[in-house]
Amino acid sequence: MNFRLTLVALLINLKLLCFTNVSLTVKLVGSNIESRSNLLLANFENSTPKFINDSTVHFDLKLDEPVLIHLIISKSWYKKIWMTNYLDRTIIINFKTKDCFLINKNRWDTLLDSLLVFESKNQLETKDSIELNYIKKHKTAFESLWLFTHSHNIFTKNNPEKITLFNQLDKSLMNYPLYKLTKASLKKRNYPNLNDDFLEFELIDVNDKPLKTKNITNKIILLHFWSTTCAPCIRELDNWLKYSATLDTSKINIIFICLDPNEKMWRNTSAKFSIPQPNLFAENNLFCDLCLYYNLNAIPYTLIFDKKKKLKLFIEGTEIELVKKEVQSMLGQK
Repeated sequence: MNFRLTLVALLINLKLLCFTNVSLTVKLVGSNIESRSNLLLANFENSTPKFINDSTVHFDLKLDEPVLIHLIISKSWYKKIWMTNYLDRTIIINFKTKDCFLINKNRWDTLLDSLLVFESKNQLETKDSIELNYIKKHKTAFESLWLFTHSHNIFTKNNPEKITLFNQLDKSLMNYPLYKLTKASLKKRNYPNLNDDFLEFELIDVNDKPLKTKNITNKIILLHFWSTTCAPCIRELDNWLKYSATLDTSKINIIFICLDPNEKMWRNTSAKFSIPQPNLFAENNLFCDLCLYYNLNAIPYTLIFDKKKKLKLFIEGTEIELVKKEVQSMLGQK
């Protein structure tokens, strides 16, 4: 079974929950039927244009973060437009003069225009310098995050340089999916390493009581990451619950960590399946500190730590028998 498909499905569920609706209105001057029919948003193929009248076309968009869209006007003519998830935009296209005019241009529009000019003139060093200075000056702006991920100059830097620059961005950007994906991509490990240290954390349980792992001592710790949106997780959940009931909690702790898109889903599923404590919820889902630290790239995902809180086994998938075998070995059982 391809568990990465489960990860993709979970990501889609996460993104669906934070979309907002915005619109792009295109006003046409000197157009004809053919020119109007050519209008297309290249990176929003599912956004069908609505022809309000002969001179006005309307696009409805669903965004979870600001995005640079490409409005295709003709085979050789397009316009890049910065759309945010809180502001409708209007652009005037004059087919006679081959001009485009954005209503209420903002700071990012001005920056984008200047970068495109330097790019067209092949003045790439100047363009790179402007991008870098902009990021350093506007650390709270989403466009700085966007530049970080789209600048060729930054892309070619070594990883320590990129991490240093990324860490200068303000933490107010951390709720954007692009920030979380970028942070994850800067981690070069595909998997944890055996004997990695346990990352101490504090999360709430279904009774709204915090669990502080620093208080767990001299025990084997098993972290099991799951989600209601993950079909393999749910299919295997009953086996996990039965296995959990057989363990001596004075020697081992199984900690269930849910990566649901929202807390309500987690609470409902927890009640339905009577998931035992510790049963915790991780905000930010796949992008929480724990998932980034252990570089989760699929669920279900299980990690086992010895009494010294050193990683001894990690399993991607539903191999609960491997978990049982490892735990028996660590407990000195046959």
